[in-house]
Amino acid sequence: MTSGALAGLRQLHDDLALFDHPDSIRRVDELGRIAATLPRCAAELEAEGAPDDVRERLAMAFHAVRRAERAALGYRDRPLTRPLSQTKFALASGQARGWVLNTIGRVEGDATGEER
Repeated sequence: MTSGALAGLRQLHDDLALFDHPDSIRRVDELGRIAATLPRCAAELEAEGAPDDVRERLAMAFHAVRRAERAALGYRDRPLTRPLSQTKFALASGQARGWVLNTIGRVEGDATGEER
């Protein structure tokens, strides 16, 4: 794998790590950029011959980012359900971060010949 694809995934992981504070729910615009970058990374990895499950893992990360966006919009639009929206946001953004980290491990494991 090229270092560009892995560098892009690591950058996404670092960006998702910034969403671990309760105030992060107000930065919904940044999630849109992350959601736009995930398919590009998946296409680049697929073109380089990454395993089939890498695309599926990044698709799960994409869906988790979209769920986090919906929770953030619910937080803004419905004040009475803000505690629930914060919980949904934290869960979804954490899942997306985990899927990206899992994908990095899978790709690096294949590059080094390790079995994961």
